[in-house]
Amino acid sequence: KMKKLLILLNYRQKAPFIDYLKKELGTEKVTLGYFSQLSLKMAPGKVAVFWKDRRLSDFDLIYFRRPGGEFANLTKALAIYCEQEKISYFNRAWAKNLVGDKISDLVRLTYAGLPVPPSIFCLPENLPASFVDYPLVAKTTKDHAGYGVKLLKDKSELARLPKQMFIFQQFYPNDGDWRLLVLDGRLAVAEKRIRGKNEFRNNAHLGGREVFFKVEEIPEKLKQIATKAAEVLDLQVAGVDVLVDSKTGKEWLLEVNPKPTFTSDLSVSTELPVMAEFFRKR
Repeated sequence: KMKKLLILLNYRQKAPFIDYLKKELGTEKVTLGYFSQLSLKMAPGKVAVFWKDRRLSDFDLIYFRRPGGEFANLTKALAIYCEQEKISYFNRAWAKNLVGDKISDLVRLTYAGLPVPPSIFCLPENLPASFVDYPLVAKTTKDHAGYGVKLLKDKSELARLPKQMFIFQQFYPNDGDWRLLVLDGRLAVAEKRIRGKNEFRNNAHLGGREVFFKVEEIPEKLKQIATKAAEVLDLQVAGVDVLVDSKTGKEWLLEVNPKPTFTSDLSVSTELPVMAEFFRKR
């Protein structure tokens, strides 16, 4: 029997990652679908899920790539279905309602003893004066690729924030941050992101430069932080962001992304070949 993989996205978009998988694994083995094409049917004691006119159980492996907020609840239900029907899928955290909530992620990671920066989640007007040591980073809970992150240089900029909940964290001087791709509990790809001119964020989408390193070149402490963070959140695919304070050398775990973006330029990045091998073994 030919093994079949279904990758689900939340909206139609260019997907060089999936085009590469089809080339490497075989077009007949890899199917790209969208959450909007799914239907979930329930009867007493029985659940069936269809992608178009095909049962989800026809596939051997399902990757919930990017549900987005619109399909998050559906994805949780799909994960429970996969658990019951013994269908392989990831990330398994969906069945435990652990994906997509930055606040609960920070709480879990903090309790696990990981080096999460001192953080406060509150309205700007409720930020304790004792916490404020500018510059300060303010993040919305829905920021993606660095969007929604602001650098506050003084109190006047705090006052100009919209009246909504933010995650406030101290800004740490750095010469870039690390995006560490963890697959099934092991560090698979290591990338350093170095910010562009007149920018405090290191994201490639905002003009940052990407430099890829061999996994064996990465300090053991960074590997331990990345793999433990993925384990705590039960993520089989995780992009773990770690920053090293350039003054003190201390490592800070910034974020764990269950749906990391991959660099498609093969002359720069090994991410696509590594992901293809990951799927092949799966």
